[in-house]
Amino acid sequence: MGKTSLLADITSNLVKKDNWIIVYLAMTNDLLETLIQIIYREAGSKIKKALNTIDEVKETPEIVNLASIYQIMVLKEYPINIMMTGLAKNVSELQNNDVLTFLLRSGRIPLGPLDAFDIQFRYQKAFERANKKISEANLMRMTKLTKGYAYAFQDLGYYVWKHATDHITESDIDDILPLFKNDLYKNAYTKIISELSPTDQKFLMIMAKAIMMLLK
Repeated sequence: MGKTSLLADITSNLVKKDNWIIVYLAMTNDLLETLIQIIYREAGSKIKKALNTIDEVKETPEIVNLASIYQIMVLKEYPINIMMTGLAKNVSELQNNDVLTFLLRSGRIPLGPLDAFDIQFRYQKAFERANKKISEANLMRMTKLTKGYAYAFQDLGYYVWKHATDHITESDIDDILPLFKNDLYKNAYTKIISELSPTDQKFLMIMAKAIMMLLK
């Protein structure tokens, strides 16, 4: 959750340093060529390290090839680091590739739900900067609605910001809920469910119904 934002935060700090090159790579067939071209174009005599960032990594031939080249660079003690983000399933598949077992020894940071206090604080500060007033109760309600989900945090904040005027009311939040929920189902939940096996989907539905019964 928030993988791309994490990369953006890290690179925004590293780009300020004189001894780092930031290379943004897309999941294309010319991954290595692009990396080499950009490093060659950007590198200077004072550059000591190169950082390439790859978002939404998957076990593709291009990524496997890049990781293999990276291992050789590390063995030759080149000053290079690689940072990749991806869904847990895709990262595990890449790390367990027969020729990339060295990745199992690499650092892996799992991203859990966003902190509730941080969500509320960021909402509050964003609204304050725009001189939009919002009560503590409505801030807490927005925070709970996100359930710590990074996409929900961004999407809900966007709709409330766009819909409300100078004073964000409970009605403003009620008005945008259908749009907010539609985005979650269309852009997140539907995709997640479609990737599950029929058995997993059936189990998920049974579990959801059981939870709903407990909440009544």
